Amino acid sequence: MLFNKRGQFYIIISVILAIAVFSVTSNPNIIQEAILFESFESLSNNYIHESGYVVNSALKNEVDVEAELE
Repeated sequence: MLFNKRGQFYIIISVILAIAVFSVTSNPNIIQEAILFESFESLSNNYIHESGYVVNSALKNEVDVEAELE
């Protein structure tokens, strides 16, 4: 009868330790706000740079340039 209680004690302690380890190592759900315009100037320079390629490609393929830019 003494062995049954000792076994129950070890099982309860192991469950408590498992819950403690899980709670320490798991990452909680965190809401982070996305940074959309971190570097607006570099983004706008990229659009200016790439628009030349789009216009040249549209002229080369004889496609409507305004439709290609939209």
